[in-house]
Amino acid sequence: MRPYNIRHLLVLACLMVFTYTLVSTAMPNDISNNTNILSAIESMDKEMLTSRVTELKDREDFWKNAKVWAGSLAAVLAVLLGIFEYLENRVQADKEVFQERLSGLIRKDSDLAIVQAKAQASSADARAGEAREKAANAEVRAANASREAAEATLLAKRYEADIASSNAQAAEARSLAKGFELTIAEANRAAAEAGAIAEKERVARLQLELRLAPRTITPQQSQQMISALSTFKGVKIDIVVSGNVPEIERTAQAVVNSLSQAGWEIGAFEIAMGSAGNVQGLLIGARKDSGQRIQKAAETLVLTLRSFGIASGLWDFDQLTFPGASTGNGKPRGAPLKLFVGNKP
Repeated sequence: MRPYNIRHLLVLACLMVFTYTLVSTAMPNDISNNTNILSAIESMDKEMLTSRVTELKDREDFWKNAKVWAGSLAAVLAVLLGIFEYLENRVQADKEVFQERLSGLIRKDSDLAIVQAKAQASSADARAGEAREKAANAEVRAANASREAAEATLLAKRYEADIASSNAQAAEARSLAKGFELTIAEANRAAAEAGAIAEKERVARLQLELRLAPRTITPQQSQQMISALSTFKGVKIDIVVSGNVPEIERTAQAVVNSLSQAGWEIGAFEIAMGSAGNVQGLLIGARKDSGQRIQKAAETLVLTLRSFGIASGLWDFDQLTFPGASTGNGKPRGAPLKLFVGNKP
């Protein structure tokens, strides 16, 4: 359930209590006029009194039934709220499983496309080899034709017709060789295009894996965070985890461990119930009257997280409101810094 729904229910409960108190308070004022009522009763006969008693009994039954229906409706609403909370958590867990499966299928399709592109590149290389072989054969035929032309020149007087024919064959062979050179160039171009496609697919797959991968803080990054934030040792911070999703909780715990080792004091640590999706990334807010050191600590924390590739940013302290329903360490709130941990954008 979202926090603002809890507030609405609390307001409704307060209104009901206020109405009940008002009615209860007003009743004695009506009964305080017992003297006037008794004087009116004394003037009534038996038939009028019987009618009045019947009327009052009907009104009494009406309000009793109204009270029973109101209690039943409140019980039904409470049961529905529990059911909706369970269904929301169940859907969130199923979504995470399906999203993980989708990522696997996308990676599988990307790998298949890369294999196909490499096969096309290999086929193009094979065709280029065949073209080079044909070109070499053509060159051999051209060389043979030139040799025959040379021999015919020595016998020009006797074999002028043979010389002309040999020259024609040599020209045809050279033309064929040029054609094979064009084929080789086309095959090389196709191989280059196939390689470019394979590289583009590989980069796209890496980008997709990076976007779908869970946020992590490595031991080396944790040491960097401790070193950067230890300057602000003693700073107190309240932390709210928006949603009971494992990836969010792991990210929040990694940040809390680093802050604790840097000497920061963790105040209230609360996990909002049923509010996954309300917060995107890590939001840090500093109270306006907290002083320059606190403001600098908040900025350093944001810059450190961003250097690890974790989406984070400064936020209005007053807009970072605590959830209506949450579980936590039981420590009081009121730190000059707040950290809200939500979904990966």
